[in-house]
Amino acid sequence: MADEPEHTPTTRREIGERLSRRLGLSARESNLILESFLEAVAGQLEAGGAVTLSGLGRFSVRKTKPRPGRNPATGEAALIPSRLRPAFTLSRSLRKLIKDEEETP
Repeated sequence: MADEPEHTPTTRREIGERLSRRLGLSARESNLILESFLEAVAGQLEAGGAVTLSGLGRFSVRKTKPRPGRNPATGEAALIPSRLRPAFTLSRSLRKLIKDEEETP
């Protein structure tokens, strides 16, 4: 895979620009739509819910189990408490699409 070009992450600004071109909206309007969407997803996750986007995947919140750890400063054993963390699971169709592209020479 050393021959494959590096891909840079798509930014919020680039997504807003794509929305603007595709929908014929101003940059301000497309950014408002994008911001509203992201706030809706974040609000649902903050409330402990999940968001499923058909063809993309599912955003959810998962609770981790408490686990043993160490204080790096003293080396003393400590219990790391459980916490909530965000999670994303790819849809089957997107997973298949990505897998098929990996296998294409």
